[in-house]
Amino acid sequence: MHIFSSMSQKKEKKAPVVLEQMAILDFAAEAKCIAKVNDEVIFVQGAVAPGDIADLRILKSKKSFKQAQAINIQPFSKHRTDVACSHFGICGGCSGSTFLMKLKQPLKRNKSKTI
Repeated sequence: MHIFSSMSQKKEKKAPVVLEQMAILDFAAEAKCIAKVNDEVIFVQGAVAPGDIADLRILKSKKSFKQAQAINIQPFSKHRTDVACSHFGICGGCSGSTFLMKLKQPLKRNKSKTI
C-alpha cells in the first residue's frame, strides 16, 4: 500500500501567459503603465510608455487586475525622445524621460494631485 501526500507531489508549472501586440494606454503609479484587455486593467512594468505596442508576460492575475512584464516593444510610441540616462529601464527613476515635454506636464500634474 502506497500513500502519497500532497506535499510530496510537485506542482506543475504552467506555461507563462503572453498577450501579444497590446497597446499601452497611460501612465500608472510606481513607474508602471496601463494596458487593458476585455476592460480588465493590466499594470505593466518595464520600459514602456503610452502609445507603445508591446507583448506582455502576465506575472500575477487578481480578480480586478493583472500585473505584467513588457517583453517586446514594437512599435515604439511616436512621442518618444532619446534617453539621456544610461540606467533607463533598470531603476525606474526616470520613467517619464522618454517623452516630449508637452506630454510630461499632464503626467506631473496628475502625480501632484495624488500626493
